[in-house]
Amino acid sequence: RRSLDFVRTAMRGVAEEAHGTAREALSREKLGFSVAVKTGSADLHGTKDQDGPSQVRKHAWVAGWAPAEDPQLIFVVFEHDTTATSSHGAVYLTRELLRQPEVLLYLAERGVDVSGVPAR
Repeated sequence: RRSLDFVRTAMRGVAEEAHGTAREALSREKLGFSVAVKTGSADLHGTKDQDGPSQVRKHAWVAGWAPAEDPQLIFVVFEHDTTATSSHGAVYLTRELLRQPEVLLYLAERGVDVSGVPAR
């Protein structure tokens, strides 16, 4: 049980703590409700432009649930073949997904207060 509590707390921290990799996009202030998430990326391959720096292509993702304290929605956002890390790409795609009217309606129908969701 302690291990599970540790993981849950850590996943909430990814979106809420000052140095969390998803804080800029997925904090309660940005979404209007809390989430618990794990971000990640995996190198796919590197490329080198003729005159430019090399770029590492990667896959990036965010997986989690909302609201963090009483999960009603589980989500995974996968960004295929990008140069952006998950904290620079996939978290913003996730924010857009979670702000969709259909998602907000789904959460509201399950008793989640979405009245604090910022206007898009």
